[in-house]
Amino acid sequence: MTDIVDVSKISLNQLMLTELQEYLSANAILLPTIWDFSDKVEAGAVSFDVPRVTGGDTAAWPTAGAKATTGGVTIDVDKCLINQYRQYSTYITDEDRSKTSADLDGYFFDIAPSKLGDEIEQFIYTEIKKASAATPDNIQQLSGASNLVPTVGDIFKLAELMDTANLPKSDRFAVMGPAAYYALIQNDAIINGSKSLSNEALVNGAFSKVAGITLLYSTNITAGEMVGYHRQALAFAFGNGNAVQAVQARNEDEFRDFRALKGLYGSKILDAGKRTFLFNATGA
Repeated sequence: MTDIVDVSKISLNQLMLTELQEYLSANAILLPTIWDFSDKVEAGAVSFDVPRVTGGDTAAWPTAGAKATTGGVTIDVDKCLINQYRQYSTYITDEDRSKTSADLDGYFFDIAPSKLGDEIEQFIYTEIKKASAATPDNIQQLSGASNLVPTVGDIFKLAELMDTANLPKSDRFAVMGPAAYYALIQNDAIINGSKSLSNEALVNGAFSKVAGITLLYSTNITAGEMVGYHRQALAFAFGNGNAVQAVQARNEDEFRDFRALKGLYGSKILDAGKRTFLFNATGA
C-alpha cells in the first residue's frame, strides 16, 4: 500500500477537520455541554491534566507577630488520555469505478465527517454516564412508566442531588432519549408552566428547562436512561496537530483504493464521576 502524494492532501485534512467541526457545531447535542480542552492540547501530546482545588479551611486572623494558620489547599488532578484512534473507511475497487460516473471519493469524504461526528457523540455519552456508585450514590431509579422514563419528580431529585454536591447553578444538563423526553414534556406541570411562559414552548417544543436544568434528547442515548451532569463533569479534547487525517492510498495489486477519515481524541470523567447522575430502570 502506497500513499498518493500530492499537495492537496494537506488541504483535504484541513477541509475534513473544518467539515467535522461544522457538523458537530450543527448537530452535536452533548459536545457543546462539556468542557472542551482542545485548544489547550499541545501538538503531539498524548494526554492533558485537569486540576481542581479541594480542601482548605477558614481560620481566625493571626495576632500581631503570629503566623497565619490554614488547613491547607489540596490540588487533585484528573489525567485525560487522548487515546481514541478511530476511523471511518472503505475500499473502492476499480470495478466499482467502472460501473458509475459518480465521484465515489467525493461521496465518501462528504459523509465521513458525519459518521465520525456521530461516533464522538456516542463516545461522550458512554463516558458521561459513569456516575459514581460510591457515597454519595449518584445512581438513581427512574420513577415513570415501568421505571423507563423520567418524571418531573426525577428532575427535581436531580436538582437536589446537584445542590447537595455543591455544583454551580448554571450549566446543568439532563440528557435522555427522544421517547423519554417527549413523555416528560407532556406532564401537566410542564405544559401548564410552559403556557405561562411562552406559547412557543407548546407549539414548537422549545421548552427545555425544569428546576434550572436544561433538558436535552439525543438518539445516541440508551433507552430507559437519563444522565444529569454539570458542564465540568467531563473533559474532552481533540489531539492537536493530527486530530483529523484524510487517508488516500492505492492497493495496486488488488485493483482498489483505500479511503479513510481518521480521528484522534479523548475524554475523562472528572472528580470520579461525582458530577454526574445516572437515572435508569434499576437504580444500580
